[in-house]
Amino acid sequence: MSNTLDTTTTTQAPRQRTGAGRPTQAQVRAIDVAILEAATGIFLTAGYSGASMEAVAETARVSKGTLYARYPSKADLFKAVCSSRVEVWSTRFTPEPAPCSGLAPRLEHFARTIVRSMSDPEVMAFEGLLHTEGRKFPEVAKLFFDTTFEVSLAHVISILTAASIQDGVPIRNARNAAVAFMGIFTGWWMRIRWCGPISDDEVETTIRSFVAIFLQGRLAW
Repeated sequence: MSNTLDTTTTTQAPRQRTGAGRPTQAQVRAIDVAILEAATGIFLTAGYSGASMEAVAETARVSKGTLYARYPSKADLFKAVCSSRVEVWSTRFTPEPAPCSGLAPRLEHFARTIVRSMSDPEVMAFEGLLHTEGRKFPEVAKLFFDTTFEVSLAHVISILTAASIQDGVPIRNARNAAVAFMGIFTGWWMRIRWCGPISDDEVETTIRSFVAIFLQGRLAW
């Protein structure tokens, strides 16, 4: 399992820059990174309701004007944090098999990706944030869902659509099929991970079994 970023430290962006003219791309990037790292740590430690734009600006060592110019609201900032973390999480997984390898291996690979992602401590921390704040701030849950689940869903849809074209098997509703596939593995793993250790062999056996069951219903897609 990959280690998460240390959210207790941030890349410091200077309040002032020397010289005239516009900031360089490196300076802009440093500010962006500092803001997102600071915001990630604050959201995870203080929660959405406890986080403030002022605290993010202070931690990132940027002015509030600089912060608000990039993110006009806390919701905008949270969405950007989710997007940036998805980019980081997606780099931690191995490349998927080529389309020519067949549908089952590609689905099995993505199921492993789901399991590994949901086992990541930082991902679990964000899930905890949603459980705590989601009822009071449903827009927070929607932002996280739209940024994370929809990205995964789009990838499964692309796998199913490519297989349909390659195999010549029509697919009526790729989105519904992808939702069903995601539901199988997210639901199973959310339940099983709290029930004690599970061996890698058991995980692999379950993944292959569930993919086989899913493929048995292909004509219903």
